[in-house]
Amino acid sequence: MRKPFASLMTGLALLAAVVVPSLGLKFGASSMAAGLVPVVGLYVFLFAALCALHGPRLLGKLAFIFPVVLAVVYAQGVLSFFINTTFNMDRFLQSYVFLIIYVLGASFLAFLAQGSKYKADFAVKFVFYVLLLSGLATILGYRAMGNPSAVGFFSENSHYALSFLPFLLYMVVLSSWRKKWFFLFMGFLITFNLQSMTLLFGVITVTIFTLRLRQLVFLSIIAIPILMVAMDYMDFEYYSSRLDFMNPNPNLSVLSFMNGWERAYLNLKDSYGIGLGFQQLGFFGSEGKIFEALRAVNAENLNLFDGSFVASKLISEFGILAVMLLVAYLVYLARSVRWLHEVSMKGGETVDYRKVFFQACFVMFFIDLFLRGTGYFSSPGFLFIASLVWIWMPPVSRTPLRIPSDDEQG
Repeated sequence: MRKPFASLMTGLALLAAVVVPSLGLKFGASSMAAGLVPVVGLYVFLFAALCALHGPRLLGKLAFIFPVVLAVVYAQGVLSFFINTTFNMDRFLQSYVFLIIYVLGASFLAFLAQGSKYKADFAVKFVFYVLLLSGLATILGYRAMGNPSAVGFFSENSHYALSFLPFLLYMVVLSSWRKKWFFLFMGFLITFNLQSMTLLFGVITVTIFTLRLRQLVFLSIIAIPILMVAMDYMDFEYYSSRLDFMNPNPNLSVLSFMNGWERAYLNLKDSYGIGLGFQQLGFFGSEGKIFEALRAVNAENLNLFDGSFVASKLISEFGILAVMLLVAYLVYLARSVRWLHEVSMKGGETVDYRKVFFQACFVMFFIDLFLRGTGYFSSPGFLFIASLVWIWMPPVSRTPLRIPSDDEQG
């Protein structure tokens, strides 16, 4: 009885980290950070108890990495403060304190995965099915609190997409071939009914990362005529308007995305590579022609503080340092994608499924980084930090989990 209860508690703890931040927006929270406070607070308390039991050896080299990262963020902020008279010190200090708590909370999530392999695997699958059912319920007409853009616990389609995709990638990678196709089908079914460009891009990415080349060719041959027929019954203007970057009157989402890159470039150049400082984007910084186009339609506040995607915010605030970190991320991303693809090809063999989950969180965060993000303090960001902690944490005993074959799964 204790094991099922412990597994359920682990699943609920992970579910809270995924849905509570966005759920807070439905009840008037100003940002996901506000919704993260109770979850992160609980995680930090549990992490402190864990450290008290096991001592500082639990952290290993993380005990060195964390202070260095925090010191760099603080030093860069102080430097920007002396350079820019409009630097918002209150926002910087408040965000800096929360950053410390945020990282500690994410660390607990990574260390929690070192426990029973069955609890961790159950937790990830539990969250996946909750998110899957939320998407299906929305298709059937249920919109939480009457919000036409809500999906289950999430106030926006894109928030749902960013949280759902790492779990979808995990399930597809570790499933037998029949279940891979089923989960991918469900992903596309939810995508076209919700009309989310972020989710569409993500599900296509998961498909490319997990299938063989000949399967992708076969899928493309089938999909093209189906889409041609579907165009007579479905409205594809939503997608086409968000892919038309040459339109003289582009969609606001397109303008916001282009504005993110323009602001990143201008802030990098005008700050001489130093950056504006942690959490300063939107309070001051350079404005370009695209920003003026947004202002002309009274949309200058659209993604003003988050840059539309995380890379824009990072480059604007941390300058050349952010550029180097993003390059390092892309290098490791290629390695992670290759590893996940190899695991996906080896149904029936053993693999450390906890590594699969954190690698899935690390890989799918590239959508937050380069396509559609909600700032640093979000559910996907929390899982991404946890994935970095897992990568850097001291070696532990990681019993591999066998991926069932089609015959074993019936």
